[in-house]
Amino acid sequence: AAGSRILANVTLTSDRTCTVCDPGTFSSVANAGGCTACPDNQYQPQSNQTACIVATDCTAGSQILVNVTATSDRTCTLCLAGSFSNSSNAAACGACGPGSF
Repeated sequence: AAGSRILANVTLTSDRTCTVCDPGTFSSVANAGGCTACPDNQYQPQSNQTACIVATDCTAGSQILVNVTATSDRTCTLCLAGSFSNSSNAAACGACGPGSF
């Protein structure tokens, strides 16, 4: 089934056996030879899945607190007073210049 991979193929004396895909991987087709790692900017926290999940984008005015991994989503935090970010998924907020806030 999708979400799993073949562990052992069918033989004259035994049926095919499968095992579920681990977290951080997926299989979108039945009888897959292997599981596929989640692509960049995607994650999958559960096993036996048919797709990965697109990571949360940190919007302008925030920064990445913890980046996305194969098994967990990105977390964001707002920039503190006196700092800013003007792009999505900023690694850090920059200090506002003199006379601005």
